Amino acid sequence: MKKVLSRIAAVFIPGLLILPVACVDSKTPESQKEIASLYTSLETKDCQTLQVDEEIGNATLSCPGTAGYGLYLLDDNMRQSITIITPNRHEFPLNYWHVITPYFSYLGKKAEWRVTLTNGTSKPIALIIQVNAQVQKDVDAKPETKSYLAVAKITQKEICVTDRIPLTATAIEKARTAAETATKKTCLEQLPQ
Repeated sequence: MKKVLSRIAAVFIPGLLILPVACVDSKTPESQKEIASLYTSLETKDCQTLQVDEEIGNATLSCPGTAGYGLYLLDDNMRQSITIITPNRHEFPLNYWHVITPYFSYLGKKAEWRVTLTNGTSKPIALIIQVNAQVQKDVDAKPETKSYLAVAKITQKEICVTDRIPLTATAIEKARTAAETATKKTCLEQLPQ
């Protein structure tokens, strides 16, 4: 079990950290809501182990979320992904291994929830998670790490990955911009094999 879970280690940010990205004054129209980031941990010690298969190296952990949402962190054959759990317990697999990378992968240290803030209440509209791929196109070559920010939209009817952003110095700004319009986007299709 330790062998499987050691790949899931991350850094915990105590509680939820709210970082507003816009100021709203009393003259701001109702239709314009403040958008902020909330962070939750993907660290093993902050998640509950639900299932471990030592023989094939698979694990499922339940990790904290926000506003009634939760996350399942899936580790399947040295590839990691996330399933979003809604407040009414519906499960939406994000299938990073199909839409972000088919290679061995591990997730970043935290989940960034993009939320709208209205009268002190937050409502998730998107989720941003770093996915690190171990790209090895030749069995004799050393794997190369390529990282992406996976942006998933969160709506009443649909939750899925909408953007795959290569990690660069400006990637987080691009991901947050993409998250603000993610609810209007279509889901990413499976990567070619």
